[in-house]
Amino acid sequence: VVGEPPGQLASVVRCSTTKQSQAKRQHSKDQLVAVSHMSRDECVSVLQETKNIIPISFLNNISLEISLEFDTSKLYFDADHLSFEDFQRHWKMGLPMVITNLGKRSQIRWTPEYFINGQAGQMCRCVNSNVQGEELLMKVDEFFAGFDDHSLRKISPDGTPVCLKLKDWPSDADFKDKFPDLFEDFFRSIPFPEYTTREGTLNLASRMPMDFVRPDLGPKMYNAYGSSDKAYGRGTTNLHLDMTDAVNLMMYATPLEQRPEHELREREDRPSTNLREDSPAAVWDLYLPADLPKLREFLRGIATEQNVRVDDPIHDQCFFVDNRYRERLKQEYGISGIRLYQNPGDAVFIPAGCAHQVCNYTSCVKTAVDFVSPEGVERKSDEGMTTADLTVHLSNELKCLYEESFNTDVTIQVGEEGHSKIFHAH
Repeated sequence: VVGEPPGQLASVVRCSTTKQSQAKRQHSKDQLVAVSHMSRDECVSVLQETKNIIPISFLNNISLEISLEFDTSKLYFDADHLSFEDFQRHWKMGLPMVITNLGKRSQIRWTPEYFINGQAGQMCRCVNSNVQGEELLMKVDEFFAGFDDHSLRKISPDGTPVCLKLKDWPSDADFKDKFPDLFEDFFRSIPFPEYTTREGTLNLASRMPMDFVRPDLGPKMYNAYGSSDKAYGRGTTNLHLDMTDAVNLMMYATPLEQRPEHELREREDRPSTNLREDSPAAVWDLYLPADLPKLREFLRGIATEQNVRVDDPIHDQCFFVDNRYRERLKQEYGISGIRLYQNPGDAVFIPAGCAHQVCNYTSCVKTAVDFVSPEGVERKSDEGMTTADLTVHLSNELKCLYEESFNTDVTIQVGEEGHSKIFHAH
């Protein structure tokens, strides 16, 4: 870590690392080049500007216990009946939420045909959800051809259709440049632009100085075939957490009448006698910061049972907690998490520091964007730490992981008392 004067903020280091056979690849101070900086005073000024916009009493933390009997129906809100004040009142509590009935705002049909026609011949890199770490290079129209029609999907060596996902798309370009029409349609659809847009007055990311290298907060598209959360199911997105807030809007899912029987699921919060009418397209399992120590302890125990080495069971993003492990977590540690269901037109809001995983029950097109809300920055955990404190704590955790891992590109925010600088190794 590059030494800095005392009394200032964290340094950000980006190191491209590779696993070498004999020795670790190290980067010295001379190989790190500062490309931008933001002083402590500038950060404090940004936070103060936000506090001047929102009454300080509004930012006071509210502590809320989530019991095993918590009624998750309280976390669903109809967009037509949710006021800005009601959204803020809920959001400051640090709880996830689902805002429904947003589909009618969209003016574009985000169907497989839309991408087949618009991206024909373009190449993309897809992940095989059934095989850890396996990626397939294929045409975009080939991927979307199998979205709703299972007979057009690639076949694995064991004769079963491959379960593919195209995540963080586009990975090599700004969403606004790659899909300008979809970019406009997405931001037309999501609620509360004061928080969620790049220029939002309550999105702290919009208040960074012009000469500061802004973080890539999206939006990005997440397209995936249906998977399973039953025993030994691999889900769609493994358990992980982010230190920014996020909103994820489902733009499309395979219509109910086209789904095969194995893609129909009964909601735990609303058992239905007619799955064809009430089967959700995706399910989210979320865990609040207060539950993470026990959750980590549980997952480390699972890793030991499976004789698998993990550094951090959440940051490694190597676990999907299927239904059998969800039940064990509930029985052994008293943690059930928060289970939310998503359908087209539903936006899931995820607070910073909230661990979560996702399972698409059927093929889904989703788009997500990160943002930094003042409530998230000021919110305190049960340990009395603000999100800013937790970010430094997370940075130190990631630094430790970097020292042990050498097979990936790692961005590390190290808790040093110096300028907030972005470095790259050369």
